[in-house]
Amino acid sequence: MIRRLESKQEQRAVRLKLYSDDVYVIAHKAVKEVTATLSVEEIFSSADNLASHLLENGISDKDFIDMEIDDVREELDDERDLFPLLSVTFVKLCALRKAKPIAADIARALVHRCQEFEDFTPLLGKLANAENRRIVEKGRINLLEYELKTLEKDGFDKDSMMVLDKLLLIVLKMDIPDQKVAERLFSQYNDSNNHAIQKYVDKIRRNTEQCTQNQNMPTTINTNGGAAIMGGDFNATQFISHKQHESK
Repeated sequence: MIRRLESKQEQRAVRLKLYSDDVYVIAHKAVKEVTATLSVEEIFSSADNLASHLLENGISDKDFIDMEIDDVREELDDERDLFPLLSVTFVKLCALRKAKPIAADIARALVHRCQEFEDFTPLLGKLANAENRRIVEKGRINLLEYELKTLEKDGFDKDSMMVLDKLLLIVLKMDIPDQKVAERLFSQYNDSNNHAIQKYVDKIRRNTEQCTQNQNMPTTINTNGGAAIMGGDFNATQFISHKQHESK
């Protein structure tokens, strides 16, 4: 259930995939603050595994949930990682509840374990901010800039092109206004590095121009990140309470 990333290359590949995960984009810093031995990428990947396992097997009974959590705890090197892992899993299930109704039942059974941690409510508030589209896209732009800055240090070498290909796919899934922001960001790094990434600037610009001309404003639907739980309703803070759970 716990996914461990053995190399920097593997961790970066997972991180790039997670850039399409709204919860990761908005809350990776908050989750990082409460992790112990697992990386943020390992927490989110493991949460995807756990959510997928619970959904695929229809595990919504409280006692069975407890057994699954005990199994997960045994896999951890440090029990402190259980808190962020369960919290992220809970939010992912909340996001899926409209598409997969059983996700709501699983979330209700899981929340009592999450509430054992005194920091759950504050962390949940940060995770649930993923419902704010403007905050999400601003966070995604910041992550793109981080990657471009890292690639610039490597001189935009041949290996960088593979990363840039993945970043381009992320940009092209954004709404047009955000694509234009990304285009300016790419142009900035392109101009200061002898037009080393000109083809990426051109591709983004052509896409925004074509979509604008066709009045085709795409809606971003996030489907990456293991359990494909992106793009749902992230209003987890209003979704469930301890009293609601007890009334079940």
